[in-house]
Amino acid sequence: MRIPDTVIHYKVNSRVAANTSLQGRDLTYILPTESIRVASMVPADATDIRDSAGESFGIVESLGLRAGVLEIVAITCVALGSLMVIFVLVRLAGRARRRTPADERVVTTRGVLGAAVLELNAVQKEREQQGWNHDLVGRALAAARIAAASAIGRPVSQRIASAGATNADGQVRSRRPFRGKARWLSSPVTADDLAKHRPPDPRLQETIDDLRASLTTLSLAQYGRDASIDQSALDQALSNAITAAKQVKAEHAWHKTALQRLMTSGAPAESRA
Repeated sequence: MRIPDTVIHYKVNSRVAANTSLQGRDLTYILPTESIRVASMVPADATDIRDSAGESFGIVESLGLRAGVLEIVAITCVALGSLMVIFVLVRLAGRARRRTPADERVVTTRGVLGAAVLELNAVQKEREQQGWNHDLVGRALAAARIAAASAIGRPVSQRIASAGATNADGQVRSRRPFRGKARWLSSPVTADDLAKHRPPDPRLQETIDDLRASLTTLSLAQYGRDASIDQSALDQALSNAITAAKQVKAEHAWHKTALQRLMTSGAPAESRA
């Protein structure tokens, strides 16, 4: 709100001798413009304050009541959710009591690939120290076959490993699964099996091709008639096998596996057939 300019006219009277006064000339005083902010203007007899939208204190009270109801509903939902969590934990605890015997606990696919990667890395370290020999070639070939079998969805043979046993020909020792026993892992997959396989995801084709080339090179060095060992070719085959095995292991991460199971379980029977 703006108060307009106000003009005030006045005169100054001067008192002189003999009790007489002398009237001065007309003077003018101008009050400058002022701005005043008015929060509200309510008549004294008003019973309610309303704005242009027509909302009143009654609407505010109804919104407060609705907020209270929603708060009660939220607390109820939290309580029900807590009960469901407790129920699930009780069920899980009950299943934990029915433990699977240690002899029946097999290594998961990710654990199998982890054992293959560890073995390939160990072979690489020993090769750097002493060079290639037929023992290292056999170990690399066994680990590469395990990675190749997992890449194309073939099962990997698992046998319980006795304490103190050393690596047998064509086998890789795995770590112990949770509350289980260590196992010997092996696979008969060949380069021809990889050549016939066509993965559903085209991005895996390059990984399978690298594993196939590695198996071919390692198999020739292990079973070929030529007694000489091509060090550079074996180095390249080992490097490709390590990279491919790590890529296959990444494809079997727990969150990807859980997502695939969820999509498979939720898909219609016709699409899974």
